[in-house]
Amino acid sequence: LYGLGFWFASELVNYMAILPVILTLPPPGTLPDWRRLLYQTNISWSRLLPLLSLVGTLLLTLLIEGPGSIAFPVPALLWCAINYSVFATSLLSLSFSTLILLALSNGYLTISQDVQTQYWMFSVRIGVMLIALTPLTAASIMATRNNLLRRMEYLAHHDHLTGVLNRAGFWPGAEQMAEKLERGKHPLAVCMLDLDNFKGINDQYGHDVGDYVLAGMAALVRQQGLRAGDLFARYGG
Repeated sequence: LYGLGFWFASELVNYMAILPVILTLPPPGTLPDWRRLLYQTNISWSRLLPLLSLVGTLLLTLLIEGPGSIAFPVPALLWCAINYSVFATSLLSLSFSTLILLALSNGYLTISQDVQTQYWMFSVRIGVMLIALTPLTAASIMATRNNLLRRMEYLAHHDHLTGVLNRAGFWPGAEQMAEKLERGKHPLAVCMLDLDNFKGINDQYGHDVGDYVLAGMAALVRQQGLRAGDLFARYGG
């Protein structure tokens, strides 16, 4: 039974701490070079506070010790999960788990005055891993929520047929562009495009063919007629 329990605890460490990092590892080429990321990123205290709070609570865990000390970093881990990506949260959970288990194994962290039996270590390992599961769950929920919000925002501001901006998405962008160009004393051009005899296409070939013509027109304009800063919207029917 002890061998089975020790195997279970060891595999739990792998699945809860190491595997999430591997599964959420960004594909090669999706992250900029670390030197450019370091020198060109504006570091703000609001972004660093969750990480600093985690470091602070880990130090408190090592200083205060006691049975409840390993749970001190939980609020900071949850704060990190809300503000950082799933991959970053996985790395922080792995770091937390590794630090706590190493501190316990080497006697730097004492949570009980009793002799550290094999069952004691088995129980502590499972407890630490379940704590590490908490921020991973929160980060996954936040990632799903943010993806859903981005999808809903896209659907609210884009035409479902052509994929270009609709009225709700066009007007805020147009007003912002106009204000920016006015401050810089730059000209602004507005162009209205219309399809001649479009009603005849719908009447003769059906609305499905009309939708196909609209989508093709939008794709043609996007591919050949737009610059990077231009706005393109389907304003009418």
